[in-house]
Amino acid sequence: MNQSVLARGQLVKLAFKRYSSSCSHNDKYLAKIYAFPITKDKSYLHFEYNEKLINVNSPLVKYENKAVSGAANLWNKMQQSDKPVNQKIVRFVSRFIERIPWTEDSLRSIPSRSALLRQVKTHGDDGTHADNSPLLKPATAVDGEELEGIPVFYPAHLMTPVTLAKEIDTLCHQATTYHKKQMLLTGIGVPLSLPVALVPVVPNVPGFYLAYRFYCNTKAYIGGLHLDLFNKNKELIYKDEPLLDDVYESVRENEDDILLNESIVQQLVDTFKVDGARTGLLKALRQEIHALEKIEEDQKKH
Repeated sequence: MNQSVLARGQLVKLAFKRYSSSCSHNDKYLAKIYAFPITKDKSYLHFEYNEKLINVNSPLVKYENKAVSGAANLWNKMQQSDKPVNQKIVRFVSRFIERIPWTEDSLRSIPSRSALLRQVKTHGDDGTHADNSPLLKPATAVDGEELEGIPVFYPAHLMTPVTLAKEIDTLCHQATTYHKKQMLLTGIGVPLSLPVALVPVVPNVPGFYLAYRFYCNTKAYIGGLHLDLFNKNKELIYKDEPLLDDVYESVRENEDDILLNESIVQQLVDTFKVDGARTGLLKALRQEIHALEKIEEDQKKH
């Protein structure tokens, strides 16, 4: 199987990795959002959180981790298989995955409200445990005013809090419209594909793909709802990040619309320790380059 197909196949593999994260940059914030500019008017929002915030008592976390572990193992076996039929399935699924808008990856990075513990504001000795570790509680068990805010780090030379807030509004709207609709459609399609599974010699590719897309759209929809809740409750704290300006310095005066390249992606991953954003950022870069090339081709025709 050629390397390009394997690279695209990784999109499915990585998308299955939920409820595991870590924070190293600005460690005092256990949860944070990074705004990585892709073009002059589009940013990739990545939610990064410390594993301490994973609500291990949530049934959603327990069942989802088991389900996605099984699905990921199945996909990995198909990727590594030498059988022609499995190679065709990998290429088929990978092509469809590559066409999915990269904004979905941003929304999927945001856990559901029930899966994420929140840091409670400290009030003297009552705000911490005996070992001075932060007090963490489910968001549903604490009044909103008692929760620590979620910082949103952005490069001040490329955007403002106002423009970033508009992007967040747009992303939330996309979740409650497009992804909600796709979630319902793929949810209906999964049981309709079951007859294919009854044929032992034919892999149920439609069922596998529809189930995967149902999962992704559900995660994007729920992530968007959570982001919208952050926004409405005024829990987002916009903070300019000089390190982001440093990474993007080489393209600050760029006349092109695209502000990202593979070198910058690597710098972002290394600087902010966000390996989970790598696949989404590279996908965003490919899609935006393709969109720009298509616009240029259309202009030449006219």
